[in-house]
Amino acid sequence: MRIDYLREFVEVAYCLNYSKAAKNLGTSQSSISKHVQSLEKRYGALLFERDTASVSLTPFGIALVQESIALLDACDRFESRVEELGDLYRKSLVVGGMHYNPKIMRLLDKAQRDVDSGAVTVPLRLVSQLSDPLVDSLKIGRIDVALTLRDEALIDDEDVHCVDVLEDPLFALMRSSHPLAHRQSVTFVELSEWTFLKPSGSYFVLGNEALEEMFSRSGIRVKDRIVFVKDVQGFRTIDFMDGVTFVEGGVASTISSESGLISVPIADAGASFPIVAACRAQDARAVSFVDALRA
Repeated sequence: MRIDYLREFVEVAYCLNYSKAAKNLGTSQSSISKHVQSLEKRYGALLFERDTASVSLTPFGIALVQESIALLDACDRFESRVEELGDLYRKSLVVGGMHYNPKIMRLLDKAQRDVDSGAVTVPLRLVSQLSDPLVDSLKIGRIDVALTLRDEALIDDEDVHCVDVLEDPLFALMRSSHPLAHRQSVTFVELSEWTFLKPSGSYFVLGNEALEEMFSRSGIRVKDRIVFVKDVQGFRTIDFMDGVTFVEGGVASTISSESGLISVPIADAGASFPIVAACRAQDARAVSFVDALRA
């Protein structure tokens, strides 16, 4: 069924004149006549009674007009709604990075309410699967706002507007059978005898570097092993054995005991992931939103 054929049929039904209907629709009379005949062939019934002087609807034509109007109204509403959604999609701020963290999600929600309390609503679109590293995705415009770990190179970049968002306490993540799993807290020194599991991929690079710096400040050199995870919360896919990996407190709160993993807080001073929000410095709308996230 062709929606445009039905639209032409309804116009002829209103005008009861092929020539006038063609003029109203900006098409040819022969084209409309051919399309109406196509509908009649499809449905096996005449839509119009025609003679040299007049055109009138058949009983089937009257019934089809009523159904067609309802369908065309629904199509018009659909088109209008899709245009609205497309407009929202084009105008949305694309946010990439650590929004898997519930604390970050709460900050995003608050920042959106703060920004929306002004004259303009800013819709957000969250993305987690990026082919480029987070900061590269920001600079080439694939995302508008990046939520990531603090990086001096990023902070010092004149083309990037960057604000501190959160200091999220560090937790050690391990199997529930691990000797340290049921402690109230652990220290880097206690963890140093166990293998540090380093999730692979550009997304995790800064986190691994931040952890190694924390160990280094404590005078500790740890054993490490690269592990592969399907996504940032796919820790159950890791073969932990007697190893330990590290997560932010926000993520630790989402890990179910049913996963067989336990998260234990790190007692050392300064054991936290410093999280920042960054955007392109020339993007005024993104700058306004990022400032609303400021810690």
